[in-house]
Amino acid sequence: MVKSIGDSAIRCPCHGSSFDLADGSVLGGPATTGLIPKPLQIRQGRIEIPADE
Repeated sequence: MVKSIGDSAIRCPCHGSSFDLADGSVLGGPATTGLIPKPLQIRQGRIEIPADE
């Protein structure tokens, strides 16, 4: 879950971790691993992440 995106960071409200917006690496814990890239599509103005196959 994403709480906010700003100042080049993605913030998670669950445990307070923050991640680099450019590459998903951990900026502040408690997370110990970065975010996993996912492909996305924009359809009718909505961001969609295709379901895993």
